Amino acid sequence: SNGIECNWRDVDPFPVILHRMLGDMAKEGNEHIISWNSDGKSFTIYDSKEFAEKILTRYFKNQTRYKSFQV
Repeated sequence: SNGIECNWRDVDPFPVILHRMLGDMAKEGNEHIISWNSDGKSFTIYDSKEFAEKILTRYFKNQTRYKSFQV
């Protein structure tokens, strides 16, 4: 086959990456861009432009659209 094989165990699931990203933002002082809400169960993106340009592709390699994070 000419396709690319990917074992799901080789890729971190979305919640794991999201949790890592939010933790890193706190450590790096980037909570003005995105951070956990006080309930610890949800998060807020405060600066969508900076999030899309500087953060999103760092954690989600094939994702460049902020709209994917909107509900």
